[in-house]
Amino acid sequence: MLDIGGDVGALNVVLDEQWEGRELYLRTDDPDFSVHTGVWTRHQGGGHVTTALFLSLVEGTYWVLDAAGRDVRQVEVRGGELAELDLTDLV
Repeated sequence: MLDIGGDVGALNVVLDEQWEGRELYLRTDDPDFSVHTGVWTRHQGGGHVTTALFLSLVEGTYWVLDAAGRDVRQVEVRGGELAELDLTDLV
């Protein structure tokens, strides 16, 4: 269950299984902002999916960073919603 609402949303990023056990980072335009979360393989339906779940993000624009810390993809998080992003092609 996600505790989202008002100006707080969440982000689920689907990744290739090679990311399992690593950290995925996000950034914003604020140089003091930094957030990361673990990447884990979770049971979903009859299969498995490797994801990074960011639980409480203030509504806004975020950039997902690759392993070298470079911007990979921009995503909008809206309050009260779960944003989803497929980055299975991220190395």
